[in-house]
Amino acid sequence: MTKAFWGFWFRFAGICAVLFLFSVTASGGEVPIRVALVGLVHGHAKGFLRALPGNDSATLVAVVEPREDLAKEYAGKFGLDAKLFYTDLERMLVEQHPDAVLVYTAIADHRKVIEAAARHGVNSMVEKPLASTLEDAMAIRAIARERHVRWKMLWRSGRLRTRNMCEC
Repeated sequence: MTKAFWGFWFRFAGICAVLFLFSVTASGGEVPIRVALVGLVHGHAKGFLRALPGNDSATLVAVVEPREDLAKEYAGKFGLDAKLFYTDLERMLVEQHPDAVLVYTAIADHRKVIEAAARHGVNSMVEKPLASTLEDAMAIRAIARERHVRWKMLWRSGRLRTRNMCEC
């Protein structure tokens, strides 16, 4: 794949993440939403980090990444303060209590992250697919309903050239 192709997808992911942020801001955008990135293994995290500087609608309060090498790579590439980084999701949720988490983990970890965020009353955004099993998808739906939080799944249909968002 070409560099331009991947650059487009990273920018697109950043735009989608910002759209999610607008949808969970209850105050009409007066106060920036406090966002945490969870996981850096999904390359679309780069799109969000590129879109963040100069954006008045969001403030990055934390990044959760257990892999130290990946955390250092992103910190250097995007000029992120080392104080933003956590290796433990639960600790970050307790200490920072963000308004939303943007989940850029492996698909198999989506459920674990969304459930943890929901237990703290925090909304979540993931990219497709939501889950790797029907059981995980149903569990995500159940905890979101139980805890009265929202989750969004973003995807792009290449054939239709449209942006799509599923919200529950």
